[in-house]
Amino acid sequence: MPADDTAQPASTIVDAYLDGIEETAAAGAAATHNLQNAQATAARDVQDAQDTAVGDLQDAQSTAVHDVQDTQAVAAHNAQDAQTAATAGVLGSVARAAASTSRAVASGGAAVAVTFADVEAMTTSIQSLNLLVAPMIGTVAALAVDPDLLESLVLSPLTGANAEAAALRAATRLTTQLVVTESLALVTASVVTTYQLADSALQVSAAALGGGVSVGGSVVGGAVTVAGTSIHGAGDVAGATASGAWDVAGAAGTGVRGFASAAASGAGSVAGVAVTGAENVAGAAASGAGGVAAAQADLAVTMVTGVGVAAGLAGALSASFKMGFLQETAETWAGALMAAADEFQEDPIGVLRTRGIPLAVGVGVSFFENFSLSDVSANSAANVGALIGATGPYFDDIVGMIIHDGQTLGMFNDGEATLGDSGLSDEAIDERAIFASRESRRLTGDDVEITTDGETGQVKPTDVASLLVSASQIDATGKADFAEIRIFHSQAEKLDAEGNAVLDAQNNPVIEHAYTVQIPSTQVWNPLAGAVPNDLTADLLAVHGDQTALMDAVFDAMEKEGIPTGLGAPPVMTTGFSLGGITAAAMAADPRGYNIQQVVTAGSPISEMAIPDGVDVTALAADEDLVAVATGGQNPERWTTVGGSGSHLTGESDSTPMHALNVHNANRYAVMASENPEINNDPNITGYFAGDVTVNDYHASRK
Repeated sequence: MPADDTAQPASTIVDAYLDGIEETAAAGAAATHNLQNAQATAARDVQDAQDTAVGDLQDAQSTAVHDVQDTQAVAAHNAQDAQTAATAGVLGSVARAAASTSRAVASGGAAVAVTFADVEAMTTSIQSLNLLVAPMIGTVAALAVDPDLLESLVLSPLTGANAEAAALRAATRLTTQLVVTESLALVTASVVTTYQLADSALQVSAAALGGGVSVGGSVVGGAVTVAGTSIHGAGDVAGATASGAWDVAGAAGTGVRGFASAAASGAGSVAGVAVTGAENVAGAAASGAGGVAAAQADLAVTMVTGVGVAAGLAGALSASFKMGFLQETAETWAGALMAAADEFQEDPIGVLRTRGIPLAVGVGVSFFENFSLSDVSANSAANVGALIGATGPYFDDIVGMIIHDGQTLGMFNDGEATLGDSGLSDEAIDERAIFASRESRRLTGDDVEITTDGETGQVKPTDVASLLVSASQIDATGKADFAEIRIFHSQAEKLDAEGNAVLDAQNNPVIEHAYTVQIPSTQVWNPLAGAVPNDLTADLLAVHGDQTALMDAVFDAMEKEGIPTGLGAPPVMTTGFSLGGITAAAMAADPRGYNIQQVVTAGSPISEMAIPDGVDVTALAADEDLVAVATGGQNPERWTTVGGSGSHLTGESDSTPMHALNVHNANRYAVMASENPEINNDPNITGYFAGDVTVNDYHASRK
């Protein structure tokens, strides 16, 4: 038989794979060379930008020193003018620094609003100014104990006391301004440092991820790192930064294109042999390496940001409480001086006869009689709110980082909530409701009129005070077992202007429907989300403006209740205490077709909620309640906001201090509502309880 021609063996997958590796390595080497050139160019740009930034900062500091020295000169002549000038100097210097930064950015043509370096420069300016303002406090305060002034007290107690009070007030304002600006600098510096560290951690992780996948990936990761360094280093001079960034971007683009071309060629060779096998192998490798690197990146950022944010906020809170105590001390002392001086002026002989004690002793007695721990708490809460508000857009970022970091560690995972059985018998639920209403009666006494259903014990509100008692009841009913969502359905005859019933075409009274949806407050503080949707996870997500499982469950309850939506739908009022109020406000901002016309909250931080202008809002917020100021800012003027010191419950004396640990209480807010009849009996609210009112409770749990 003739010999068969022997064909050349076909190219194997191994040969194709080796060809691809060689081509990829060559592309990686070329990209690395391009990257090194880009790094050198970027380094020069960064150095030039840093030199320019140092010069700008020195000029700004010189200007700030001059401003503060002028202010000190004014302070030597007039304490009140010194305080005003010092404040203006601080704000003016910061404004100039901001303007200088804006000009630098604009001249470079960059689209970056504020960089890390900008904020750090402003923080440094604030702290430098504080070092110069601090000595003024001692100078002004020393006026109050000046020997000549003290001697004048003997001849003219009124004039001397007034001068002492003025000096103390001026020193207090200077100290307050110092603490506020120092706290703001602390928060700002902490957040910026945290972002920089987190950004660096992400860049390192990105480089590691690139190395785990391929050589080309490492090149891209390195380019990202260099670009990031260039941008941060040249933050004050955007032009140089943009130049460096474009150089690096060009090099990175060249490297990526080279890698892509080589990879495409290699992939084509592999595809000619076994496309499916290559895809499976590549997919598995990328998924495995990417998953590990991503997890490492998240963990690194979590450790960095968690420590940074915690340290910054702890320092700011500590400063706020110290400042609250200082404010109350200075205000009470100044008031005591003024009161003693006025009393002496009106009847100097009588004061000497009845007291027979020096004026200083009388002032001391008056101080201890009027010093209020409740006012200390109120001042501290106001300071906390002001500091949170001063962080501006950083606040949302801080909360977002906390949520992300927690989720990286398995916390704050909201999931979904569904309506269903409570897991308790009807008798057990009724017992909880009845006990809660009795406890509210004991705590609120005669201040709040409470009406309940005879069988279930459910509170049927007639005003805002009893509505908040109902809020306390649903919390005590659901506890840590489930979220109790309560819906009131009002059916009342429509009346004309004269109070007569309006009749329809069949001569029957026209019935108007209205609904009140009440949402529970936080009952579980475990960061690991469990079965109860009204927990710490819901708090953080709601404050951050995210949808929550609790909110979804409330909308489900409204649907199950049969509340109509769309044009001509009946009015709905959403209400709640604490977390319940946050959710009520969020629902008004996103009503999902329901006709939400009224919101009533107590102890809820809702100032930043985008509630439409057509919705009426009534918010109760005690001065000492830290929760109510948790987002900073002030409620819009068009809302009805009720403030003041927290109300006392039955059995408490008028001297019982209000503070953050006891004021955040639904029953206490019920008493506050009863003490403000203009909102307690507001017809826009009480109209939701007119006519025949039915009550339905829904139980929600996470899946």
